[in-house]
Amino acid sequence: QDCSERPYPFHLQLASHSSAMISGSTIGRLRRLVVLAHVATVLVESLPSTTEELCATALLQQSGLSVVSRRALILQTTDAPANQPLIPRQLVLTAKHDTLEEMPLAVQSNLNRTLALSPGLKVRWLGDRACQLYIRDHFGEDLLRIFNATEKQYRGDVCRTCVLAREGGFYLDLDVQLTVPVEQLVGHETTFATAMAYGKIGLLNAVMAATPQNPILLQTLSCIRDWFGRREIMNGVPGQLGPATLGKALQVVMDSECQGEQWQHKDTMLEWHCGSQVVRLYQEKGIDCQSPPTKECSVQRATSKVYGLTFGIFAPGAERQLVGWPRTADCTEQGCGGRKL
Repeated sequence: QDCSERPYPFHLQLASHSSAMISGSTIGRLRRLVVLAHVATVLVESLPSTTEELCATALLQQSGLSVVSRRALILQTTDAPANQPLIPRQLVLTAKHDTLEEMPLAVQSNLNRTLALSPGLKVRWLGDRACQLYIRDHFGEDLLRIFNATEKQYRGDVCRTCVLAREGGFYLDLDVQLTVPVEQLVGHETTFATAMAYGKIGLLNAVMAATPQNPILLQTLSCIRDWFGRREIMNGVPGQLGPATLGKALQVVMDSECQGEQWQHKDTMLEWHCGSQVVRLYQEKGIDCQSPPTKECSVQRATSKVYGLTFGIFAPGAERQLVGWPRTADCTEQGCGGRKL
């Protein structure tokens, strides 16, 4: 049995309460509880063998927890506020231009609608020059060479992945139009969120959310390197750079942490557990434009000749819970957004 899925009895000592017992669980659940429950220390009790003791120690250290006493597995954690989401409340945006004011009015209008739904959300804007500096300072020459050499419309795929992998937060393409606040795309335990691209050909990296140092996005950077290095790991993976590498990365992590399940088969539930990860996957689907206007389809969308306007982003299920569209209704050409609109 994979040691990340072994049950370990553990005892949580809460910072603001007397100690509380919680039944045995997997290391993945323990990692999440450490952050969510405002934990001061964690004591993993009664490990049956030295092998399991070493296994638990290694897994928890990978989560950034400081093991004070290996024998008792007492762990010190940072003082995180209780009941706070794991994903930082910042929105990362990338474009070729240095400022929002240089962007087309349709982009500015769409972003203003998004921010109006999420007052106080921190916005991180990176134009191409800021992306170059960020990648150089934090990721080195190999990814900087890839960023500089790739076609301009794909530079955002590299930059967004670097920033989210390091800092965590939310990312939206500038032409994504939401119907809900950005923060409502995730739950308190969510560690990674995106959407299945239409036809399940990769993952829609136009909408992403992740915790800092998330293994799925770190693996995505490896897949981006492999994509440009033409290495074997990306052989036969269909689709464009961003969706293909993100989909491959999630599958690599699932192969490691949840017995090789396939994300394409996780299409009946919105959120699910995989080892240390709590993954939330929305779905890109065609919208119903038979009798506009409807919640899914305005008259503007129904009469547009832009193919991308005929899709929405939905939670799984027959209810067709709409959270947004991958293209704003103001889009006037295929591939609209920060680099083409």
